[in-house]
Amino acid sequence: MSFKLSMLMPSHSFADLSSELKVYSRLNLGCGDFPIEGALNVDIRPEAKCDLTLNLNNPAVLDELPAGHYGVVYLYHTLEHLDDVFGTLRAVHRLLKPGG
Repeated sequence: MSFKLSMLMPSHSFADLSSELKVYSRLNLGCGDFPIEGALNVDIRPEAKCDLTLNLNNPAVLDELPAGHYGVVYLYHTLEHLDDVFGTLRAVHRLLKPGG
């Protein structure tokens, strides 16, 4: 399953995709050109090999993803590129399942 949120009409929201987003149990933030099979691959660049395009420099965009849902969140070579590292880590913590 692959979709680009950035390509949706402005009237669409995460709520429109909630059932599709919950299919994934792993989250790969800042995937770039290296998506992980079976994970929801997210990047800031629309041309990246991602499923979802989000501005990861704004941790608030992660508030729309399901809390306590992901068993694993990958951030390979991502944190050093973010404007608000601690805000992103707080958002990631909210997304992780207990013990994730």
